[in-house]
Amino acid sequence: MIVPHKKSICKRIDYIYSFSAWLQVSHGEAPVTAVFKTISRFIPAGAIVAEATCWSMLKGGLTVNVSGLAQIYFDSKNTSVEIWVDRISLQPFTEEEWKSHQDQSI
Repeated sequence: MIVPHKKSICKRIDYIYSFSAWLQVSHGEAPVTAVFKTISRFIPAGAIVAEATCWSMLKGGLTVNVSGLAQIYFDSKNTSVEIWVDRISLQPFTEEEWKSHQDQSI
């Protein structure tokens, strides 16, 4: 089941995006993938096994080949669960900023 998140975002070509969100499912556990839909394609940005007993943080990232709006979707093969999402973060970086951040982290 693909659950659309109502938020559209503007993305710019040649940027690297760090993505995170808190996820929980209505019962049991289920694998959930965050997917960004651009004008030309679907881009997976991260995956996690979400649980009903606690909130789990999904972290990932993506690059895009076109500028413009994108929509965030949360996809799970388990169609019997509701996916709850909170605190979505999308941080853009230029390639230079990303490399600088990597160098500082080492």
